[in-house]
Amino acid sequence: MFMKIVSILSIALCILLTACKNDGPDPQMLIGTWQADQFIEKGVAKDIDLSRMNFSFNEQKIYTYHANLNSREAGHYRVKGQYLYTTDTLDAQSLEKVVKISHLSSDSLHLTMNRGGTEQIIILHKKQ
Repeated sequence: MFMKIVSILSIALCILLTACKNDGPDPQMLIGTWQADQFIEKGVAKDIDLSRMNFSFNEQKIYTYHANLNSREAGHYRVKGQYLYTTDTLDAQSLEKVVKISHLSSDSLHLTMNRGGTEQIIILHKKQ
């Protein structure tokens, strides 16, 4: 009887641990170049030129980011759970930034961030 209870508890614990596990997206899927399609602020799509806004991530954990107005970042990145951490090495005073990877598939990336209490979402498609 005791062994039966232990077996049932072991199975229940395995199921619970599997159900609670949330590793986030596969970091390998991030590798490539991503072009911004939409920029959403406070739930409203902004009518801005996104033609220059893109990210590139490589296998050596190096990223580049180009934005409008000739803004550029480059440096190291890492993924932990559902979060993308970046450190811009072009700016010696830059602190590590974190954004949520709210969606990642083979051709679509959604990054959710908070700027001064305002939620912003960038929706991107994979170019390569």
